[in-house]
Amino acid sequence: MADTISEIEIQGNERLSREAVLQYVNSKPGQELNRLKIRDDLKALYNTGLFKDIQIDVEKAPKGPKVIIKVKEKDYIQEIRFKGNKEISKDDLEKGVALKIPFLWDDALVKSSIEKVRKLYRDKSFYLVTLRTEILTENKKKVLQFEIDEGEKVEVKKVYFQGNKVFSDETLKDAMITKEGGFWSSLSGSGRFDESLLTQVDARRIQLQYWKNGYAFAKVDTPTITFTPDRRQVFVSYHIEEGDKYDVGNITFSGDLDFIPDPEVFKETLASRKGAVWNYLKIQDDLTKVQDLYGDHGYAYTNVSPDWKISETNPKVLDIEFRIDKGSIVYFGSIDVQGNAETYDRIVRRELEFKEGELYNGTRFKSSKENLEKLGYFTTVKFIQKDILAENRMDITIEVEEKQTGTLTLGASFSSFDRFGLQGSVSKTNLFGQGYDVSLSALFSSKRQLFNAMFRNPRVMDTKYSLTIQGFNTEYSSIDETRVKERGGSLTVGYPFTKKWSIAGTYGIQSVDINIQDIIKSLYPDSFGLQSSLGVSLTRDTLNAREMNLPSKGTLNQISATAASKILGSDMSFWKTSFVSKKYIQVFDEDSPFLAGSVLSLGLRLDYLRGMEGRSTPFNERFIPGGIYSIRGHLYRSLGPSIYAPFNITGRRDDDSELGVTGSRQLRLGGNKQAIFNMEYLFDIFKEAKIKGVLFFDAGNTFPESNFRWRDIRASTGFGFRWFSPLGPLRFEWGIPLDRKTDEDSILFDFSIGAPF
Repeated sequence: MADTISEIEIQGNERLSREAVLQYVNSKPGQELNRLKIRDDLKALYNTGLFKDIQIDVEKAPKGPKVIIKVKEKDYIQEIRFKGNKEISKDDLEKGVALKIPFLWDDALVKSSIEKVRKLYRDKSFYLVTLRTEILTENKKKVLQFEIDEGEKVEVKKVYFQGNKVFSDETLKDAMITKEGGFWSSLSGSGRFDESLLTQVDARRIQLQYWKNGYAFAKVDTPTITFTPDRRQVFVSYHIEEGDKYDVGNITFSGDLDFIPDPEVFKETLASRKGAVWNYLKIQDDLTKVQDLYGDHGYAYTNVSPDWKISETNPKVLDIEFRIDKGSIVYFGSIDVQGNAETYDRIVRRELEFKEGELYNGTRFKSSKENLEKLGYFTTVKFIQKDILAENRMDITIEVEEKQTGTLTLGASFSSFDRFGLQGSVSKTNLFGQGYDVSLSALFSSKRQLFNAMFRNPRVMDTKYSLTIQGFNTEYSSIDETRVKERGGSLTVGYPFTKKWSIAGTYGIQSVDINIQDIIKSLYPDSFGLQSSLGVSLTRDTLNAREMNLPSKGTLNQISATAASKILGSDMSFWKTSFVSKKYIQVFDEDSPFLAGSVLSLGLRLDYLRGMEGRSTPFNERFIPGGIYSIRGHLYRSLGPSIYAPFNITGRRDDDSELGVTGSRQLRLGGNKQAIFNMEYLFDIFKEAKIKGVLFFDAGNTFPESNFRWRDIRASTGFGFRWFSPLGPLRFEWGIPLDRKTDEDSILFDFSIGAPF
């Protein structure tokens, strides 16, 4: 007769109740004892992931066999601590390990966290850091403690090269990310030791220096790394086999040539050209170009294999062949969005340029990912492809990781015009997960008091139309203490009808008040009261991705027109047109040994203002250039037409200290025409510290209604440097007027700490 289980006993459970353990056990009292069933129970308990050890025993008992289940629960971690950390704060370490408390002990998870902490230290050159973990028990609470021995900071003292004849040591060092340590290391971040960076990335970059200059068979060995006896410095040595230099010979295509009906014509679109120096990077660009061509026709898995061999007719020439295997045609399948806890699904989907069931298109696929990344709502955006080859279908899972999109900023600003100022702002993008942008900002200084509130819906009802509503209260002064107050708001509707072109229309309304009304009324009587206007702007933007607030390629052109009229209920009547153009040219790329990453920018601004309906031009709309954001080498709002205005006319007194009046009696009237040209050349001084040098040339002025004279154009040149700090750009610039007048300084230092507000 078979034995019957009389009892099941649970031992060793601390956090889990007896019933919680038994819910995973199929064996029950009163059932027949079955060894296979006991084995399945053991497996089921292990599969829960709740226990680090399980043992099942069977004992004889008076009423029948007794099953004893002995468990050791995994530690339930309720707190994380760090011990020994000095160089990295507790908050940064907690963010780095990314462990969400509480959690059950998991060996793989903890090992991964240890590696993340180690990487944080290696990124700061503490390459000899050691870590171990310990579990502490405090009042039945489990604490995971990371015990850290930071070790000494390791510095790359010297980098050597062997076998290089074509390129100098300095040229090869410039190609590397790792830089030798030196006097400025603490400021520039140079000298940071990272073994994987040296062996994998820098070795590759050195090789690319040869490959893009014709040395197709150059080889760079894994570097030799030698520590000093105190293990605080390392010496790095690369051995190089340069080989010969080659030019490009014949370029041919083979395989599936469905979309290349005329190879000779298509070759004209390639970066590689016959007779040019062989360049591996250009070959990769050409490979991508072919893949994109086929991808835009639905062939997502086109394989292009470039091959090169020495020409039979010339030993210094490499013939290149692109072998094309187009694969199968593919359609977009299901689209699933994951990770968007706050952001609505439709906010993500409306940025996609493809739909379920459509023929695959590589360009639209890439653009969709770029669109989501540009939103600024997510720290990461991943497009995961699941290929259903039997159905010629590609299912897409879009994984996003949301980031905090609200910011609160409080700080101080300082400029040579404003002196000391306080500024603050609060903003939130992707408000309520609906994609709305809101912001409030304010600045208070001796010369300016600005307040601005903004709400923007970039995609009204999920269309491409945008809606922006703004309210403002501003007060600003010129060098002659003319103070203008403007209070009002605006409503703007925009529409991007292509990737590059967009149009916007604006209605604005504001009240205008000026402190020296008598003289302003005598010259420009229609300058006070209500200003109600309509405006339209057309923009073409081809700028590349911004880095440190500075594009490196492309253009930005905008033409706009604004009109205020009695028809709109305005006390002022005028029309104003503006043209603004900026062009950025990358003179030397990031890999250049000379002035790496330098950018030349050219800017032009043209403005024209005219009164209408029998009214004068309003004073607050007139153009008064000068200053660090206009024509440098001249004081803020100091150029253009002016008149001699005694204090008794303006209503000011010689002892009017409240307005900070100086001895100047020149009143800047501004002009109704303005032309400003700016040219800047920016280059890295300390790349790691984001400090750039700048050389500039400015020219232009504003002109009255009566005339335009070329001799009135003012020109200046100068130099300076900018630090793109975490708090915003800091500008320090010296402007030199090229046509200095007797009452002007030969050189004017201008600076601005904090972004223009």
